[in-house]
Amino acid sequence: MVFLFLLGGLSLSTVAYFKLRDVKASLQEVLQSYINGKILIADAEVSFFPSGISLKGVELYAPEAKEAAAIIPEANLSFDLLPLLQKKLETSLEIQNPTVRLHQSRRGPSNMEQIFAPVLEDKKTSSGNLDELWWKRLAIDELTIRDGYFVSTQEGKKKKTELKKLNIQADHIRFDSPDQPADINISYQMAELSSEPLVIKSKMLFKEKEAVMALEEGAFLWGPIHLALGGQAHFPEEKQKEVSLDFDFSGKDLDLAKIQKFFKQEPSVQGKVDVQGKVGGSAYSPVISAQIRSAHLQAKDISIQDFLASLKKTKEPIELTQLSLKVFEGQVEGRGQFDLEEKVAANLKLKLSSLSVAAMSDKKREEMPALLNGDLHLKSSDVANPEKLTGSGPITVGPI
Repeated sequence: MVFLFLLGGLSLSTVAYFKLRDVKASLQEVLQSYINGKILIADAEVSFFPSGISLKGVELYAPEAKEAAAIIPEANLSFDLLPLLQKKLETSLEIQNPTVRLHQSRRGPSNMEQIFAPVLEDKKTSSGNLDELWWKRLAIDELTIRDGYFVSTQEGKKKKTELKKLNIQADHIRFDSPDQPADINISYQMAELSSEPLVIKSKMLFKEKEAVMALEEGAFLWGPIHLALGGQAHFPEEKQKEVSLDFDFSGKDLDLAKIQKFFKQEPSVQGKVDVQGKVGGSAYSPVISAQIRSAHLQAKDISIQDFLASLKKTKEPIELTQLSLKVFEGQVEGRGQFDLEEKVAANLKLKLSSLSVAAMSDKKREEMPALLNGDLHLKSSDVANPEKLTGSGPITVGPI
């Protein structure tokens, strides 16, 4: 998104410098001065009736990279000349079939962080046009992105995250009228999970004084998963060089059976859960934390009460920071990790307290008074397959 906004904003800010006989070279030179790496433009055209800039074959490369981090086959930026003469921007940006490849190295910055370091850190360039923070120059009245493709990879990991058929429709992304919210609607497919598109609907307020982009309304919709969204993003200032995130999400009575069927899985756990969480960190390194609660779940013949799981994700693996549930008239607590590769792998440490042997075997407590206590270390290479679960630990049984 940073690339798409900057493409529009920086292109417009350099209109005055264009030599009409060589628009492509002029635009490429100016845009190049704002970034690390390399930008290539196959063709560029300026028109005045209607007024606008048309770009074709835009490619963006990180320093020393052979594969393009972003490819835009076609982009059209239009603007009204009269407001422009009055130093007011009224623009629209339309982008067709973009491809964005985000690659995260093990220790260093991602390819996109490398490319946009001069802008994100607000360094001065030879053109002298960076006289204020980059986000204050955002002035797009209408943004349309059609049929995009986004892929995220991480060094040393086979798994990749793909977003297909990415469509974005937005208006009023600008800071000069903070009381007018922007409607931003995003949809895309995660084809490996479901053919149904994931939809994010939001109303955003862009507040220059507070340097924030605040969610006035927000909703995450994906089949049976409905979450309300709130919070804000803080734009860079003098002491803060990155876009920091402070968003929250919540959902009530999410039906696990419907969710499993939606993802084409045989329902193994039934019941409804409440979800509450936060998204913090930065735009390039988000930190997601969530709590999942349920008064009652049914896993085949096993009844579970007072279920609570707290999860945290920075990169990999996902941390299970707290697990608590009541089962077989006793208590289970634990923590662990989930690794999302080809399959979902788990590494769990559980503490068992007073689990009734009678409840496990449908007997009365008077007939079998024994209780299980102890610790278990469980591992699974595929949590969806019970046969992959192995483990051991000291368990006491008594009285007998």
